[in-house]
Amino acid sequence: MKAIGATNELVLGMFVLEAGFIGLVGGIIGTTVGYLIAFAVGFIAEQMNFALIVRLDFALIAGALLFAMLVGKRSGMKNYEKAELFQGRTKAPHPKIINERAIAWLQAYENNRSLLHEFVEANSRLPIPSA
Repeated sequence: MKAIGATNELVLGMFVLEAGFIGLVGGIIGTTVGYLIAFAVGFIAEQMNFALIVRLDFALIAGALLFAMLVGKRSGMKNYEKAELFQGRTKAPHPKIINERAIAWLQAYENNRSLLHEFVEANSRLPIPSA
């Protein structure tokens, strides 16, 4: 992302926002599955004549979702810190240099390919062995 001009703050913001949303989605899935399991246990208990009341506490769900989002954001920051740690160690060339090298490689490939075609055409007429 930095190769196309993104600043450190923008990259950090993208990492944290994405990780926060992933944590929030994970929290929503987790609380939904937890509620369904609790509802199933309550239903089974009712069938067995046990008194088990399943209650949906919105404050607890909101707290769980907030916690999941915060854990996701922290993991995103951890990944950003790892990427920042390796930033100085990589010696990646500028994209312009990469493009110049790719163009030079493609030109050399085309030259070699045309030489190969000429060689095959020149040597394709083999004498037919007499029986």
